Amino acid sequence: MKKSFKRIIATVMAISTAAVSGLSVTANAANEASDAELTKIAEQAVMENMAAIAKSSEPFYYPEYDSYDTMQLAPTEHYLVGLPVGNESLPERLGVYFYVNTNIVSDTPIASSLFSICPGYEGYASLGTISSSTPSTTAVKRIFARFTINGKSEEYSPLFTYHLEGVENLGRILDSEADLDGFTSESTLAPSSALITNKSSVILRKSVYALGDVDRDGDVDNDDVAAVQKYVAGLCEGAVGRTEEESAYDKAVFLLAADFNRDGIVDISDAISIIQYYQKNNK
Repeated sequence: MKKSFKRIIATVMAISTAAVSGLSVTANAANEASDAELTKIAEQAVMENMAAIAKSSEPFYYPEYDSYDTMQLAPTEHYLVGLPVGNESLPERLGVYFYVNTNIVSDTPIASSLFSICPGYEGYASLGTISSSTPSTTAVKRIFARFTINGKSEEYSPLFTYHLEGVENLGRILDSEADLDGFTSESTLAPSSALITNKSSVILRKSVYALGDVDRDGDVDNDDVAAVQKYVAGLCEGAVGRTEEESAYDKAVFLLAADFNRDGIVDISDAISIIQYYQKNNK
């Protein structure tokens, strides 16, 4: 009961827009409540905040998928994502190459648990070989992924994600998200947003995202919670000046970062999960 109370109150205090005195009353009331009532209190606080957001006319613009924070690295899981260009049809069989610097590669870089095909596609995928990119860049490993694609959704969808497990598990230190972009390119000095395939006519776009860092500012905080809430309220849109294709990439990466509980759906539960993570790591 004590653990449940602390968890719910932390959530309520973080996401409710009530005044401090109101929060105190909520906490006092929750102190005598059952677990089911505590959950209801949290949900009510979330919905009150959602109602306030829904009345706002200020949209949240999807951050650019190929723009990275140069000052800090979000303290959470990081993923590389392959984005098909436009709405072009991909061949039934496709091989994709991507690069990972040995400073951030995991001990088992081709483990199946690191790699997944996105829900928008029907088929299966696996990691193949890993090798040095070129003799002069032995610090960079080239990973080959094989796809068998039987179908895709009508809406735009990323093709795959690859968990950059080495970023958080191996103690390697990077200074910023921009550094990580370089460490997932063939050359750290000239990062590329393109992924080469074994089909000369097919090129994918690359992006790297941090789970929960939906505004791509190198941190996971209340601003990300607000962005998720705005998405749920229907107040997100493509940034001014972005093409339709770029906006599709931006939205796709936003949704991947916002799906904090990894259930394939971005909803209010992700906002709650992000704030719980924030509270846990900012005591």
